[in-house]
Amino acid sequence: MIQKHLFIFNLETNLDNPLLAFTHDWITSFSKKVEYIHVFSTHVGRFDLPNNVDVNELGGGSLLKKIQAIFRLGKASLAILNLRRESIVFHHMSTKTGVFPGIFIRILGVPQGLWYSHSAHPFSLHLASKIVNVIITSTNGAFPFKSSKVSYVGHGLEMSSALKVFDQMSPNRVGIVSLGRIARIKNLDKILLSVPTNINQFPISFIGPKDNNEDVESELKAIATKNKIKLEILPPIDHSSVLKKLVSYSIYYSGTPKSVDKATIEAASVGCFVVTTESTAQVLTGMDLVWKELNKPNNLSLEQQMQILGDLTQLQDAKLRHLIHKQSVKKNDVTTTVSKILSKIMKSKL
Repeated sequence: MIQKHLFIFNLETNLDNPLLAFTHDWITSFSKKVEYIHVFSTHVGRFDLPNNVDVNELGGGSLLKKIQAIFRLGKASLAILNLRRESIVFHHMSTKTGVFPGIFIRILGVPQGLWYSHSAHPFSLHLASKIVNVIITSTNGAFPFKSSKVSYVGHGLEMSSALKVFDQMSPNRVGIVSLGRIARIKNLDKILLSVPTNINQFPISFIGPKDNNEDVESELKAIATKNKIKLEILPPIDHSSVLKKLVSYSIYYSGTPKSVDKATIEAASVGCFVVTTESTAQVLTGMDLVWKELNKPNNLSLEQQMQILGDLTQLQDAKLRHLIHKQSVKKNDVTTTVSKILSKIMKSKL
């Protein structure tokens, strides 16, 4: 155990949330390296964590609930005050807590780190970046602005299930898939407009919750109809079912700018080729090595990438799927990632 107490502030602790359930794996992994974990989540759902972890809901929404949340943050601050000599703090995508109680924590001299990996940069992020000791993100380009505090550690995913699922994969993988919110920022239209004729018989699946703007889904369906593409838009699936669903597809599409969604890594970990124009996604999934192995540049268009992958021999296909499986697991295993995070925060104390 490298530290006695770790205080974690995050958005949600909930195994039933298909977008944020992975944070449960982070907490579990942290619990093996720190004596006591104190989690403060904006929302709390179902969880199954070790005995050295306590989970507290902050709440939010109505004015009354926001006042209650501030009161609970005050109680968390007092706990950190009492344990300040043996504590560190970690904010996971929680920029507001990086501001408060972040400013109070900074005054106490307790080292704190902020994980942030997204293209959006709210005002609270700019403030939090001034307050926390270290900013941690997945890879170059995943943090939306320059800061001398930024460190890169890869993604953090529980990979033991990926090893089992990949070993059982079928050689007949078909289709293109993308997981996550059906929203404009995902650039889902670009993959529909780029499918080459030699694989346009592949079905394309977008799996995830709908955006508030219903026009996005209708626009995607219109593009698919016009280009004679078989498109299905499916509701989100259970976190526990993601890998088994992904392993049946041949290609995963990642269109989120300047960020790498966890589903992108999960897809690569079970052997999906990742088609993307984002260099950060290529590096974290091992697709940069695929293009190197094929003597191709890493700045190919989406259409060129799919064309080349569609023309692979059976031997090449199997070999390169093993390559991205190994690389994505190596670079993004949660055990390695949380060790790096703890080390970064501890060193910021010096």
